[in-house]
Amino acid sequence: MRLGLHRRPLFRTPAAGPARCRYHVIPVKTHKYVYRSEKPEWIDGAYQLTEEGYLQLWYYRERQCDGEHRRRKLFKNACLRYLMYPDIDSNTLLFNLYVDLCRFFDNSDGVITMDVLKRKVKNALLMNGEQLEAYCHFEIEYWQKNRPRFITNPNAYCSLSHINQISKIVRWAEIDNLYDRTKSVKENHEHLQHISMATLYRYCKENAINTSPKSNAANQNQNQRLSRNEKKELFKMLYNPDFSIRKNKNNMELRGLSLSIGTIQQWSNTLTPTHLELQQNTGFKAVGDYDDENTKNHHEDHTYCDGINWWPNFNWNF
Repeated sequence: MRLGLHRRPLFRTPAAGPARCRYHVIPVKTHKYVYRSEKPEWIDGAYQLTEEGYLQLWYYRERQCDGEHRRRKLFKNACLRYLMYPDIDSNTLLFNLYVDLCRFFDNSDGVITMDVLKRKVKNALLMNGEQLEAYCHFEIEYWQKNRPRFITNPNAYCSLSHINQISKIVRWAEIDNLYDRTKSVKENHEHLQHISMATLYRYCKENAINTSPKSNAANQNQNQRLSRNEKKELFKMLYNPDFSIRKNKNNMELRGLSLSIGTIQQWSNTLTPTHLELQQNTGFKAVGDYDDENTKNHHEDHTYCDGINWWPNFNWNF
């Protein structure tokens, strides 16, 4: 009975020796294959945002053959991994190089042996940080300019639609930190030249943002309307119907309320009490409600409540 062997190993390579020992079995669960900068935490278990200093290995669509600098590329992969994970151990690094050899390199001629991989790992671990950065300066500069906004979890299934949804969430979060909601889309686009107008309009539509907020002039008009209401309240407190319009104007100016004669006349007309209110509060009948015809004629040319200071008894409302 053979213990410790997987029934279907992930990686198999021809091994030298008798025909009965046809494959090496790689303990895939012992070491982790890494090819990019990752953090242990994942957002919703599906993705994570990249940070400054992000690095990843080159992906070869076709197997690299003899004459395409196979050993130099393997050494570059070892150096990049050491930059990404300074605490990586030699066994894990050797395992990763072996996986690279099986996936991306054609070693049918058997030139790249396990001893070659061990030398690449040893030489990479002997380099310090400055040497690694100098040797991998092209990759560092490239990923600084072309760093992806996010990466997906390789252990989680992400369909194309799911990836597009994640891309939209990340994109909107970036715009949200830069977009000024008090300004219009055109005004925001002036300092967000790297974002198209169409993208800004989609962002506003999906987040229910007004694309044409009130301008400063509209806000000033609103403040003026509030000031007008305050003036009306003060006018109701200071207005005396026994005074002439000119006298009311002078009296209000002494108390800090400056109104034109036309405004005082217009607002005073809205403060005139109804006939019913006049009768209930003064006991006098208004013009047109007298029973005596002579009394009616006598009061037609005079104020119907001369000599009576009835105005303070009213609640002046517009």
